[in-house]
Order: sequence, then C-alpha cells, then structure tokens
Amino acid sequence: MPAPFRVAQMDATVTMPPPTRPPAESNWPVFAATYGRAILDWFRQAELSPPQIESLVRDLMQWFGREFPQVSAEPSLKFRPWLQYAGHAAWCRLMESRVNAVGKDNATPEQNLLLSEASHDSFLKALEAECSHQRRREVLPRVQASADPTDWEVFYGVVLEGIPESDVAAQVQGTKRSVRAAVFRVYRTLEDELKRVEELF
Repeated sequence: MPAPFRVAQMDATVTMPPPTRPPAESNWPVFAATYGRAILDWFRQAELSPPQIESLVRDLMQWFGREFPQVSAEPSLKFRPWLQYAGHAAWCRLMESRVNAVGKDNATPEQNLLLSEASHDSFLKALEAECSHQRRREVLPRVQASADPTDWEVFYGVVLEGIPESDVAAQVQGTKRSVRAAVFRVYRTLEDELKRVEELF
C-alpha cells in the first residue's frame, strides 16, 4: 500500500512529466500532491471548518491509496475511467464511514455534504477537470516543440497568459485575425496530441 497521505504533500513540486504515463498517473507521491490539492480546493468551497476539510481530504486520499496500486500493476489500464471509478468508490466509502443512519434533521454540514448527490457529482467533475488539466500540462512541451515559433508565442500569450488579442497582435506585428488563426492552429495540434495520449492511457 502507498505511504500514508499527508495534507502537507499537496505543496510538493510536480516535476516535468516523462514521455510515458505522467507521474500523477504512475507515482503515488505525485498523484497525492496533484489530486490531493485539487480535492482540497474543492472541499474549501463547502461550509466546513479547516479541520473537517483536512480530515475529509486525508480519508479520501487513503481510500485512493488503496486503489492506486492497480494503476501500476496494469500499465494498459486507462487512467481517466479508473480515476472516476476510484473517486466514486472513495466517496462512497467515506460516506459509509461518516454517516450512520443519521436523519436529515440531525445531520451535520459534513454529513449533508456527503449525502448530497449534487456534491458527489460535483466532486467527480472536479477530478475530471484536474485530469484534463494534467493531460494538457503533459502534452504542452511536445506541442511547443512541433508548433511554429510565432504561433506558439501567440498561443502562449493569449491562452496561457491571458494577454488581450490586440496586444499580442501588436507584439508579433499581426492582426487579430492572424492571432486567432495562430491560436486555432496550436489548439488543433494540442487536441491531436491529447487524443493520442488518451489512446495510450
């Protein structure tokens, strides 16, 4: 079983991923740091005290830790479906351990959160969003290497830094139309690379 999860791990630096399965999909400490941080951010939206939040995150990550060895044991296992399965299982196990035939009138905010189908669905969507974010981080260096340098400069400015199109157009001596075309070309390469990665993992 992986080492116990500690909330402090969520501040760990995530290194550049190798060309194989990304670290967050193959290495427990990186998975714990990456998804633990995402889960912590999700719980912070709820009206719970910090100790309650940390306890929930820790317990959830312990359940993930019990399932995680399957990812390493089966290299061909698709990570995204596994993440949804493991997230659902971890949520259900946490709910079973924290909610003991409590009536709604007596339920604590923590128990109400765990009993809510909307919260369960939102939690799984947060995992999905983090998975998509990590996949994009994984492929961006390869997209940059294959993209036209000017197209990448435009994409980086508009999409990754949020600079207005007009400002980027002035920097590269182009027009808003040429900026949008450059962004589209890089996006197309990005989506092609993401598709390839999804097929592998």
